[in-house]
Amino acid sequence: MVARLVNQPDTLAALGFPVPWDPKWFLEVMAAPGKKRYGGAYVIHADNKRGRPTPIYQVEALFDPLWARCDKTRPWPGDTLADFDDILRELQDRNIIEGLGSFYIGQIIADLKYVEPLKSAKDWWTYCVPGPGSERGLNRILGRPVDADWEEREWRRELRALHAEIAGDLEEIGVGRLCAQDIQNCLCEFDKYERVRLGEGKPKKKYRPPE
Repeated sequence: MVARLVNQPDTLAALGFPVPWDPKWFLEVMAAPGKKRYGGAYVIHADNKRGRPTPIYQVEALFDPLWARCDKTRPWPGDTLADFDDILRELQDRNIIEGLGSFYIGQIIADLKYVEPLKSAKDWWTYCVPGPGSERGLNRILGRPVDADWEEREWRRELRALHAEIAGDLEEIGVGRLCAQDIQNCLCEFDKYERVRLGEGKPKKKYRPPE
């Protein structure tokens, strides 16, 4: 979670592997002058959170309470990705942690699924949760209004249908099998592409091919 919510390689290198958790060291690294400490995405900032600076907010609202419960909240052999999703959502619903919505939970699990025990989870290929971009992307593919709302279960069902529909094409062009979270990411990127193509917005960055 620290890696995903900091999202800056140089900062993560300075922090080192954050186990055991040391909030004082985290705050010391984040307070060091002269460098950009956070990446541009996935950072839960302290906006409207009682005025706490972002690092302090993250420590108090997320990292400290999770570490205090790590034996109960960590994934165990035999757990599915959905099981761990449920654990984190329950902590959020009970206000034990703050600011960690379903999309962020899905992104954290997208990292954890590449190491054990979740690497062996039986729903490794099928688990995913919608984000705003993938909801819009799937709306575009299905001919729905771009900003039409989704019920999460319905979105999952339609994504599975899309996944099955394009599986043969992915094999034919050499991409091979994609997990549901990768399909979700493709939908998000497709939405960005269509927004630019249709004049609905501008890209944040321009693509510069390698020289």
